[in-house]
Order: sequence, then structure tokens, then C-alpha cells
Amino acid sequence: MGKLVKGSIERGLANAVKGPVQVTPDKVIVPSQIPTAFNGSDYVLITPNNQNSPIYIAKELSLKGANWGDTHSELHKQSLFMPNPRLFMDYFLNVKNAAAVNAPLYDGNRVQLAQSEVNELWDYLSSTNRPKGNCWTWLDAKYKQDAWFMESGRVGASAIPVPLSPHLVKDGLADLAFNDEGLATTESANRGYVQGENIYFYHPRENCVARFGAISNWAYLGCYGDPTDSLTSLGVFACAEGATAQKT
Repeated sequence: MGKLVKGSIERGLANAVKGPVQVTPDKVIVPSQIPTAFNGSDYVLITPNNQNSPIYIAKELSLKGANWGDTHSELHKQSLFMPNPRLFMDYFLNVKNAAAVNAPLYDGNRVQLAQSEVNELWDYLSSTNRPKGNCWTWLDAKYKQDAWFMESGRVGASAIPVPLSPHLVKDGLADLAFNDEGLATTESANRGYVQGENIYFYHPRENCVARFGAISNWAYLGCYGDPTDSLTSLGVFACAEGATAQKT
């Protein structure tokens, strides 16, 4: 999984998100800010809590082999950005819900995804074997121990740090409940990984960044990443924000 920084693995936070965010294809209320090369069929529509502008996340990884800082820079050149842990875990819960109860999930063109594609996305994110390989992405969060706060590496973003809410303070299996910063809040009662019921959670460490990964038999949210890592299988699920053309 790449090298670990000493004192690296993650902490959880509070105000837990109990379930998926409901997303509908007509939830668009801002002028277009989408990059000119945006192909809606390559993205999934996700609008997290407290977001008015629709956000889209790529179905596949890109920019593999770039470190955390260079990934931010390359995404900025394309008018895209790196998802933070809260945004990514909202997406994770939305896909889980769509796979479990056939809740609708839409692509960037406001077209509902076929259930077969939903199921494949869920397998990709939650650790079962998948022909396209493992899921391993950078997330936009860097942790500082001074009163524990999180800062963004997004180019052009506000430099104001986000204080961490209450969270798990030890590494281990965690339920799928996340705080406002997207970190796990509840220790899992299961003693092993169970797809769709828990993940491995590794709490934040000084000067470390967040990553999410899923391999053949487990998934994890880790806040122990070395931002200077550049690993051939580590990329990013690029995000876009803004309105696209409405379906008529």
C-alpha cells in the first residue's frame, strides 16, 4: 500500500453521517462552471450535504503516479479538483445505497446508471475483485496536530484550516458513520471486514494526508499518507463542480 509515515494512520470525527445523501438529476442551481472537456458519462453526480452547486466524481482513477501536491496542480490545470474525505465518503455511501436498495444513481448527463454498472462501482469501492484493478485514491486533507485541524491542498482554495470534530482516536475497523470532515466516528462491532458494513480506519497523523483504498478483501480510509509518495497504482477520482445542460 506504499510507505507509511512514522506515526501515520487515521483519526475519526463527529456529527456522524448516518446514511447516503439523496441526489436527484434536477438538482442544478448555478451557472455552468464545468471544464470544456467534461464528458458527463465518465462521472457520477453527487451533491453532498450543504452543497448548492452540483458536484461530479469520475468513475475511474486518473493521474496515477503523481504525488499529492502534483496531483492538485494537474487537476487545477484541467478545472478539476481532488475530493476531500467528506465528499468521497458521501459518494461511497450513495453508491452503497444504490447497490443495496436499487436507489437511482445518475451520471453527469443526468442519465440513470444501469444497475449492473452501479453494482460494478460498488465492488470497485468496497473491495471485491474487479478486472480493472484496485481502487486507490488521494483525498484532499492534510493534518496538523496543533489542536488537530485539516487543511486543503486544492489550488486556489481558502487556506482557512478546518478543526477536527470528535472522532475515533485509534486505528481499526469502523462502522460506516462519518463526521462533517468525513472521518469515522464509531468502532465496528465486527471483528473482521464485512463488505458494506465497515471499513478499516487509520487516524490522522502530523503532516500526513488522506487516502482511500480498496483491494481484493477489504477497504480502508487512511489519514497516514506521505504527500511525497508517487506510486504507479495511486491516482485520484477527479471531481468537477457546476451546472451542465439539463435534460429536456
